[in-house]
Amino acid sequence: MELSLTNFTILLGFAGAFISCTTSLPQAVRAWREPTECLIGVSVWTWRLMALNALIWLVWALLVGQICVGLPSLINGPAALVILWRTRRL
Repeated sequence: MELSLTNFTILLGFAGAFISCTTSLPQAVRAWREPTECLIGVSVWTWRLMALNALIWLVWALLVGQICVGLPSLINGPAALVILWRTRRL
């Protein structure tokens, strides 16, 4: 099977989406497992911005029909909300 430029672009988009999801998921898992006292040093503004960023990218992806771009938002947005909820600073 020949890899066309279109197929390569789609594959690259999904690879980027997967890698983007790996940036916030480990932090969310740790925030979920650790006692809240261990989360004192978490940057609240970073995770608020991450949640807002995820929302904006998801809306944009839906509006223009570029699902690859919106996929990380389905992981990063909820991960940011979990972290903010666990730090009690949502």
